[in-house]
Amino acid sequence: MYRNVYYDQRNECVKLFTWDESGNRIVAETSYNPSLYVETKLKGTATSLFNTPVKKRTFTNQYERSKFLKNSGLTRVFENINCDHQFLIETFWTEHDKPEFTQHPLKIFYLDIETYSPGEFPQPETAKDPINVITIYDSIEEKFYTWGTKKLKKPIDNCTYLYCSTEALLLERFLLHIEKDHPDVITGWNSEFFDIPYLINRVGKVLGVEHPERFSPVGNLFKRTMMGQFGKEQTRWYINGVSCLDYLDVYKKFSVGLRESYKLDSIAEHELGDKKVDYGNTNLSSLADEDWQTFVEYNVQDVNLLVKMEDKLRYLSLLRMLAYVGLTPMESAMGTLSVITGAIVIKGHEKELVIPTFVKDISDTGKYEGAYVGEPQRNFQEAIVSFDANSLYPNTMITLNLSPETKVGVIIEKNETHIQIRHVSGKIFTLSHEKFLEFLEQENISISKAKILFSQAKKGIVPEIVDKIYQDRVQIKKELNKLKRTSAKLDPTSAEFKDLQSQQNRLDIKQFTLKILINTVYGYFGNKYAPVGDPDIARSITLTGQSVIKKSNEILKKYIRKVSGDDEVNPIIYNDTDSSYITIKPIMDSLDIPFSVDGKVTSEAYKQAGAIEDHLNKEIVKWAEAVLNSKDCRFIFKRESMCDVGIFLQKKRYVLHVLDDEGFEVDKFKYTGVEVVRSTMPKTVKPYVKRIIETMLTTKKISRVNEVFLEAYDTFKSLPVENFAFAMGISNYDKYADRCTGFNVVKGTPIHVKASYYYNTLLEKHNLCEEYEAITSGDKVRYFYVHQPNKYGISAIAYKYYLPDEFKQVFEPDVELMFEKIVYSVIERFYEAVNWRLQRPGKQLQTDLFDLLGI
Repeated sequence: MYRNVYYDQRNECVKLFTWDESGNRIVAETSYNPSLYVETKLKGTATSLFNTPVKKRTFTNQYERSKFLKNSGLTRVFENINCDHQFLIETFWTEHDKPEFTQHPLKIFYLDIETYSPGEFPQPETAKDPINVITIYDSIEEKFYTWGTKKLKKPIDNCTYLYCSTEALLLERFLLHIEKDHPDVITGWNSEFFDIPYLINRVGKVLGVEHPERFSPVGNLFKRTMMGQFGKEQTRWYINGVSCLDYLDVYKKFSVGLRESYKLDSIAEHELGDKKVDYGNTNLSSLADEDWQTFVEYNVQDVNLLVKMEDKLRYLSLLRMLAYVGLTPMESAMGTLSVITGAIVIKGHEKELVIPTFVKDISDTGKYEGAYVGEPQRNFQEAIVSFDANSLYPNTMITLNLSPETKVGVIIEKNETHIQIRHVSGKIFTLSHEKFLEFLEQENISISKAKILFSQAKKGIVPEIVDKIYQDRVQIKKELNKLKRTSAKLDPTSAEFKDLQSQQNRLDIKQFTLKILINTVYGYFGNKYAPVGDPDIARSITLTGQSVIKKSNEILKKYIRKVSGDDEVNPIIYNDTDSSYITIKPIMDSLDIPFSVDGKVTSEAYKQAGAIEDHLNKEIVKWAEAVLNSKDCRFIFKRESMCDVGIFLQKKRYVLHVLDDEGFEVDKFKYTGVEVVRSTMPKTVKPYVKRIIETMLTTKKISRVNEVFLEAYDTFKSLPVENFAFAMGISNYDKYADRCTGFNVVKGTPIHVKASYYYNTLLEKHNLCEEYEAITSGDKVRYFYVHQPNKYGISAIAYKYYLPDEFKQVFEPDVELMFEKIVYSVIERFYEAVNWRLQRPGKQLQTDLFDLLGI
């Protein structure tokens, strides 16, 4: 078991943060010398994954190992991985998957800081503004601690408040608290690029440059500069011995689907139905001056929201699970390279094989053929059934036995007389077609659609890993479906239902995490920095996956034509990566039986969908065995959803009315890729747009949809501007603003940047900079078009949190233009998709003659 690990190159040792037999938190120090393996023509001390003899070379420290590699010029090296990662694998590879490995909880500090920064947003790089409040929540003690520079009027529940007369005292007492027992994890919302760097830099300024090292239990930390969001250069600090995990990044990694906004307030409301403390239309510095109690409560609530989210979602627990899969530090588990490399090395240890970590040419772009996405059929589509290829990429790896050690060679030429193969040894072999087929059968070779040959004589190390994770996920999904069926029979208001919902959420997140893990194996092999990566495997996965979906189209089309008796019909509506959307309307029409009645799928429709699924799976296996020469075909299509109607606008953009979702009766609309699910569409406007689209799907009557459209228009005109302003992130603000003068903006400035520049200029002009924060790169803003002409001759105005009252009196929103851009343009595309015509509001809308006559 481990909490963290630190490799000390100078002292040639490792400090392992762990627990003793009694569960006490301890730090164990042991000497450690890193190693690697190289191939030898003599008798080796081990065997490589390629069944070649290798010998182990041990070095005094990491520097000596790196120097050896540089001077030797070797590129074929084995198990050359980070020292801390190597130590964890060597120490725990036999026990990392045992239940007791996670029996002890981690000590997590949930953190949030506040600064006194009147008139501007505090910058972590300079950290020139004082920190006046720090709050942490200790997950072991289950208690909040807050340090503040003013006295609190009344206590806060479960929070120890420590008044500090100066900022220096506040920082000193905070560090002393950390030093008593350093946490295993520090997390916060956007803590990676704000709270942690600001704290470290501010401690160095106020207490002295030697004090930041106190954040680390080994007295060591370092920083790296990287490109952050919106092209802004940012500094990331690493505290050795403590995992710094930004909960914003953790949330993005594990949450399913995009969110309108990733501000803490928005996510907390979405996940918890809870919000930050509302302090009105002012800034935090003014709040600190005028109402210290609310200011501190605001800070504590921010931390509390994180604690409550983790209590519900368990994302940090899942990250810990991923870290243990590959025996990596938790920070490394935020990526995929260390986890997958670790899992492969561990599997190698089980087989007494040493894994290759060849030195690669990283000038390669690492870009390979992508998934197959078909062009959809437009107009209204009815009686839709979707089939999903279960874990297409992982199952492609198992079906073809794709692994570095199973690769035999590549077909480099094929003509009427012969086939030429380049073997992995570099030798070229020319075979007649007959001899080639004999070779495939005798050597048990599979052929990927990238023309790469793989041996199936023995299951590869990577397919073994993928298959194990896949089976674990299948088992979890079975448990999940069982809970769903049980909860469907319960009263939604009952305590038992809520408990089952909580269990379902956690199982769903766990299976989704395993899905992420197995699907990232493909990305791993295509990553030029992956130690065990292989572009031939990456291309074999994607190109074979494409062929599976294309072949499924042929099978489905041929079957539906035969059963329906219509040889001209094209039932394939759309393909997206691993899914096929078809219509079974020709079959239902030939039987003269409806697809659905009163919003429920008919039994005959279920019967036909089941027959199609069985036929598809039978035929795809035949194809894989004949064309790919697979001896363990795992391609399985599963019926996913059944929908009575849908509209497909273009690739990856469609709306469906779903009546059955994976065997569960539902009545819901599925939106994919359209503006309604994008963060740029104002949240308040979305219900009105959805109502228009859903009326369109359920009635298919242009007259009724036009009525709803006009109702939405009338409602839109009555909304306050805050309810329909666009939301968008700002990048490269200075690039444009530096070339603007007064209210004259440089040509080519994006409208949201232009609106932000106008806002900042107006703040300066009216001396409002101390009351309202200026907009900078990295900010999320709202903006709207304004009526022209106006006093300043501007076309749009932006704002950060609230539109200043001073601006409301000057600028009138151009409601017509906003409606056109937000609603009209979206609905127009739907009308065009079904060959309807949409006229602008205020004009006489044309009514379809046939609709009018009821024909």
